[in-house]
Amino acid sequence: MNFKSRLLAPCRAAGPDSGQSLVEFALVLPLLLLLVFGIVDFARVYHYWNDQTSIANTGARYAAVGTNPGAPAGMTLAAWIKSQASSDELENGTGTSQGVQGSGADVCISIPDPSVGKPVTVVVKSQFGFIPFLNLGNASVKGSATSRLEAKPPAGIATTTAPCPT
Repeated sequence: MNFKSRLLAPCRAAGPDSGQSLVEFALVLPLLLLLVFGIVDFARVYHYWNDQTSIANTGARYAAVGTNPGAPAGMTLAAWIKSQASSDELENGTGTSQGVQGSGADVCISIPDPSVGKPVTVVVKSQFGFIPFLNLGNASVKGSATSRLEAKPPAGIATTTAPCPT
């Protein structure tokens, strides 16, 4: 048998291993899809956390200087903060099937002591459902920011005088 015939010999006959690759792929595919969907969901959770931290920071800054940019439209500062979310899921929620659950993110503005120089804390919190079609459960996603009061806040800026719930 020459060199060329030795190289081609395994390719000519389909032996008992002819469907092995398909079976192995079928066994690995669910794990691969779970990994891909997990990566996508992790990216979404990270986006929500980043967005919530950003709007909490903006809200803490407005609360610290005693300004409510939503006042001309009749919004409370908490409602205005919620309206600044970059996704409809954080603003309004999408129900119970995916993403942020319920009516969107919850906003808490805490000013325990309204004296100048004391802290004001803004917490933006939501529930996130992981891989909805597998119903893997929910996780709490929270962004928060604390600023120092620069002016005595007008009435109606804070939503609580106690610390925001965790």
